[in-house]
Amino acid sequence: MNSIWIARDLEGNLMGFRSKPIRNNERAEWDKSVKEPYGMWELHAGWFPQLTWNDEPIELVINEKEDL
Repeated sequence: MNSIWIARDLEGNLMGFRSKPIRNNERAEWDKSVKEPYGMWELHAGWFPQLTWNDEPIELVINEKEDL
């Protein structure tokens, strides 16, 4: 099972992470896990509009499609 974590910063940027990020209140953004130093990228801001800075990160599970 593969998954990514998504979270939105205070400015509205939606970010994806390989492991659950940690809230950084001083910078009003999410920090990537020490375990995954390069596991962070910006996602389309229009996705998941219900997700805000006040929410906890959401884990998205990615299922591989089987060949038919």
